[in-house]
Amino acid sequence: MKITAYTHEAELINKYCDFLKEHYSEEWRINTHAETIKTLLEKNYPFYQYGKSRNFLATSYGNVLGHCSAIIDSRNNHAEIGRASCRERV
Repeated sequence: MKITAYTHEAELINKYCDFLKEHYSEEWRINTHAETIKTLLEKNYPFYQYGKSRNFLATSYGNVLGHCSAIIDSRNNHAEIGRASCRERV
C-alpha cells in the first residue's frame, strides 16, 4: 500500500472522486456528493483563504483504497483546531 500526501493536485482529487463514484455507485447520497467534494478540495475554494488542509490518498497497484483529510481552521485565535475525515474501501 502506498500513501500519497497532497494539497490541491487535480489528478489526485479526480482519482478520489472517481473512487467515490465507483465504490458508492449504489449509494446515491455519497455518489452525488463526489462533485461537491471535488469543489471543496480545489485550491480556489473560499475556505482556503484562512484554512488549510493536507490530504492523503491510499492506493495499492494504482487502485484507490481510501482517503483522509486533515483540516486546520485558523480562525480560532487560541489554537489551531483540526478535523479529520476518512473514507475507506470495505
